[in-house]
Amino acid sequence: MLIDLVVGQRAGWALIEVLGCDVTTRQIPLIIVSTNPQLLARAQATFGDQRTCYLRKPLDLDDLLAAVRALLGPS
Repeated sequence: MLIDLVVGQRAGWALIEVLGCDVTTRQIPLIIVSTNPQLLARAQATFGDQRTCYLRKPLDLDDLLAAVRALLGPS
């Protein structure tokens, strides 16, 4: 799941929190993106785990594909 953290908006944070609180959704791999490096650092400090990658926008396609491969494993 790709989640965009936007300055001044709570929706992305709320979604991450809800997913993390439910046993059925806790293991969904997340790619968290933002244009703001401070938001990404805060997210990583708060939610950082094996099922999550953090990328800065604008997204580089190779970085995005590498994150998907890292989270899902080889095809």
